[in-house]
Amino acid sequence: QSGGIDTPHPRCSTGDKCPGLILSEKLLHICAILYFQNGRKNTNFNATSQFQATSFFGNKLEFFKFILCLFLKYIYLRPQRHYMNTHKCPNIEEFKAILKKIADSFIEGGRMGVSLNKDNGMLWTKMNGVALSWMNAYGSNSLPIAERGGYQVETNALWYNALRFVSELCHVGGNEEMSETLNDLAQRCQLSFVGKFLNEHGWLFDYVDGDTPDWSVRPNMIFAAALEYSPLDRKQQKSVLDIVTKELLTPKGLRSLSPKSFGYNPNYVGPQVERDYAYHQGTAWPWLGGFYMEAYLRIHKMSGLSFVERQLIGFEEEMTTHCIGSIPELFDGNPPYLGRGAVAFAMNVAEILRILDVLNEYDI
Repeated sequence: QSGGIDTPHPRCSTGDKCPGLILSEKLLHICAILYFQNGRKNTNFNATSQFQATSFFGNKLEFFKFILCLFLKYIYLRPQRHYMNTHKCPNIEEFKAILKKIADSFIEGGRMGVSLNKDNGMLWTKMNGVALSWMNAYGSNSLPIAERGGYQVETNALWYNALRFVSELCHVGGNEEMSETLNDLAQRCQLSFVGKFLNEHGWLFDYVDGDTPDWSVRPNMIFAAALEYSPLDRKQQKSVLDIVTKELLTPKGLRSLSPKSFGYNPNYVGPQVERDYAYHQGTAWPWLGGFYMEAYLRIHKMSGLSFVERQLIGFEEEMTTHCIGSIPELFDGNPPYLGRGAVAFAMNVAEILRILDVLNEYDI
């Protein structure tokens, strides 16, 4: 029993830990379980009401983060394989209903600082003084260290992926009107995404606030190269992969900020306030490496297998230190890449297991 639910699953207190819920196909049903047992009776997804949740989610903001994470991250996992084959997902109709309802909620109106611009099809994410992304560390002044307010690159890459996926689900389910509506919105999103984020150097801005882009080289752009439904063409994906390889790749995952970018702080040491200022400013995160490795395989196909296997070997020694059989939360961004933070982190474990599963698809 965990979190008040009589179902075995990795502990998840907030939406940030959702990737840890999806370690394998056996846990696909966890989305429906958490939704139906903790939100269905007390939660309305329409634009005019407020979220209400049981004590499992703590508060409305945590529940919103949970739902956003489910919609934008959970359905990412190779949707054609996991969801289009209904015999592999006995709750497929429940998933369709949930995802369509969440999609409708974004289209009808935003909430908690997230809103849809129907003209360009993209999600605007901003709430002054609040960090509305996974980079949610706060400084000594109680303000976000990396607020990233505006159009966030990973949020909109995931949003485009979600639109295309739910559109396909609706098509499979016979709801052609909804499928066409979502597909039209996805096409606007794709055109706007490339125009808004892709710069003349071939990589993606981290976020754009109005007409002001953020030039920091961060790993969030890797989502656009890794997703099954990518808003980028192959050449653009390769360009993004190249800059991430050059400036962010380490043996322990991707740096949260390039050494060439302002504010680089790779060592997660010292008192809490100092660690907070390093948390997303150069430390390396293994779970981001999972998306990098999938993007690498998407571009290089079979020729990239040996490289990905070598990347995975870098985590073997971590399985016998800190928490035995697990992986730490993060690592210093510079050699010797020491493990820091929590001794075990579900997001990291989940991504390593997922990439091993991806490798199995190549029948090696």
